[in-house]
Amino acid sequence: MQNCTELVFCRDTVDPDFVTSTLGLRPTQSYKVGDVVDICGIERPSAVGMWKLRLDDFHTAESVEEQVVRWLALLNTKSERMNDLRQLGYSPYLDCRAEKGSLSLCVDPAVLTGLGALGIALSVWLYEAPATESGLNG
Repeated sequence: MQNCTELVFCRDTVDPDFVTSTLGLRPTQSYKVGDVVDICGIERPSAVGMWKLRLDDFHTAESVEEQVVRWLALLNTKSERMNDLRQLGYSPYLDCRAEKGSLSLCVDPAVLTGLGALGIALSVWLYEAPATESGLNG
């Protein structure tokens, strides 16, 4: 698994078409409440609407921290639109999944402040490295 960050809107009130038109960005993946989606190998109607976007020029070699900085640069250009969505109850978050073996994350305070100003939460997934034959993590 490589580093991956995505902007996500996911709630029972999320209309992905509205998010797309408001932000002027096409999602990587989206579905509406009631759309049949595959959840853990079982197809069923979704109880939530979801809109998810990866960066266009996504580079897995970039650290999660570098990707978060790129998100901030992109979304600062859309701060008014992000505020419009927030006023309507939309709660975006950056879903950050670090590559295996990454057990730490350090995001600059200015970046955290910038995300907060845009009303964007940060969700971070860290993974422990697999054990080696000697039982120690490598």
